[in-house]
Amino acid sequence: MRTIVFVLLLLLLPLAYAGPLPVTHAKPSLVYEYGTPVSRESGELSTHRIEYQHPFYQFDNFSLDVTGSVGTLSATAAESATFGSGLGFRYMPAYAWQIRMFGGISYLEEYRLQARTGEFEDFGGNLQFNYNFEVNWLVPIAQVVAGYRFQHMSNAGIYDANPRLNTHNLTLAWRF
Repeated sequence: MRTIVFVLLLLLLPLAYAGPLPVTHAKPSLVYEYGTPVSRESGELSTHRIEYQHPFYQFDNFSLDVTGSVGTLSATAAESATFGSGLGFRYMPAYAWQIRMFGGISYLEEYRLQARTGEFEDFGGNLQFNYNFEVNWLVPIAQVVAGYRFQHMSNAGIYDANPRLNTHNLTLAWRF
């Protein structure tokens, strides 16, 4: 029961700010992300995620957003649902380019995933912390944004085992 309440809170956090946006060119976005591990140690893993990014503050070319996400962390023989939330900081040096940093927490439904070889990828526990750095380009048609994201995930030492997962990710977003 505690798990269900925790997951619901994570998903509802981005909706806590529902007022009108005081921003001009930072718009809410729906993002799809696909990622693969940086190192061959975690070579059989992949990530798929849908995010909702809601800007709530802008000053000049800088903006802050809250983000909620749902996705999967997949090994060849197992899969885990992921739910997350956090805070993003975006800098827009030019109209078509964006640089974004994000920090947040994620909940893994299953933190031990079995690979095809029979070995397990063990992330230590359900609660994970993540941060990412991304570069995005606003495609001149239809409010579409394409980007690259480097993401780090670990449990920050709150469990006995503290492995990391660093991924290269491609993102595609629709701004509305």
